[in-house]
Amino acid sequence: MQMRGGSSKGAYFLAADLPADPAARDDLLLRIMGSPDERQIDGLGGGHPLTSKIAVVSPSDDPEADVDYLFLQVVPGKPMVTDAQTCGNLLAGVGPFAIERGLVHPAGDTTEVRIRILNPTIAFARARVQTPDERVRYDGDTVMAGTPFPAAPIDLTFPGDGTSIFPTGRPSDRFAGLEVTCVNAGMPVVLVRATDLGLRGDESPSTLEEDADLRKRVEKLRLEAGQAMGLGDVTAATVPKISIISAPRGDGTVTTRTFIPHRVHAAIGVLGAVSVAAAIRTPGTNAFASRNEHVRADHPALSNTFVTNNKDDRADHSNRATGTNAPVTHDKHDHSNRTAGTNTFVTHHEHDHPDRTVGTNTFVTHHEHDHPDRTAGTNTFVVDDERVRIEHPTGSFDVAVALEGDRLRESSVVRTARKLSDGLVWPRPGTESP
Repeated sequence: MQMRGGSSKGAYFLAADLPADPAARDDLLLRIMGSPDERQIDGLGGGHPLTSKIAVVSPSDDPEADVDYLFLQVVPGKPMVTDAQTCGNLLAGVGPFAIERGLVHPAGDTTEVRIRILNPTIAFARARVQTPDERVRYDGDTVMAGTPFPAAPIDLTFPGDGTSIFPTGRPSDRFAGLEVTCVNAGMPVVLVRATDLGLRGDESPSTLEEDADLRKRVEKLRLEAGQAMGLGDVTAATVPKISIISAPRGDGTVTTRTFIPHRVHAAIGVLGAVSVAAAIRTPGTNAFASRNEHVRADHPALSNTFVTNNKDDRADHSNRATGTNAPVTHDKHDHSNRTAGTNTFVTHHEHDHPDRTVGTNTFVTHHEHDHPDRTAGTNTFVVDDERVRIEHPTGSFDVAVALEGDRLRESSVVRTARKLSDGLVWPRPGTESP
């Protein structure tokens, strides 16, 4: 099945439908996607890393998961398939694919799919997929930056693993003559200030890619940082990513341009965004931004606004951190208090906000244990002071991160996914040369 997942596109396979031997599997996937041809003209790939991805899904034997997800990057222009990283964008399609293939049975209007992420290390995620009438709903009104058309929202939540988000053991390092922050809150990322590279920070991806001197500096930084992050020689690896950070141009927290690692992302990867957000909220990093400086109290989606669907929850929250501390209720059938584009909505129930707009990928997350006055089964909510709005080349992306010191407790985003085709693929014979 070919799907768009988030702002990426790839082919989704059941593990049982692919060769068990990794070498044979990778050879087949190269031919399916059209590599090593740079244009991938003879395969499904689109000649760009964002459109040359593979998701391999199988039933999980872990009691904490329903399915396992292995991500594989097929590299355009090279005979290379790598499992060195995962992909949070393609992850958005794993839940719908698992339901479509019968690995998870629909459970009411919304189905939660528990996913074990297999690479580069074991991690877990939960995806909430709309399944009215026991069918995956793809059409919807959620518009996320990086994709041109609306679709049904898919809420993704990632529990932390209890380890430090700083693989070097420090929030700040110096590599290749640059002050950087090396962070891994789901994706290994190196943050470097745009000014330190002689950039504004809002250059287009094509402008950055065409700057040969810049690319050399970025690659030198990546190689040095990769060693220090425990990744070894990353010359042929797709991690770490390099995120160039600068002041926000709009109502966001930070502006980013991300090398992934040699092309520049048209937006930003899901787990890369989580890593950036975690660094922004941690003192001592080059990206640290306090709420008072970057979270605008006059912007509903970035203030300390408590959002609930239960008027009885409108209790005193005066012990909340500084900000608006204003409860906002959204009745299931009343959206009169919502202004288009303010992103003040929060729900995990697909019928509560069928008209919601997520032009900035605002999201919902977190569970009853965060607010003991909530009743199990009620709509979940945004925990205040945990959101970071990351501006990127095609818009912005909101991430919720809950931290305990330098450890990530939980993160959440909203993505969308769409089934593009489902059927047979005819790869070129394995004996042919490209």
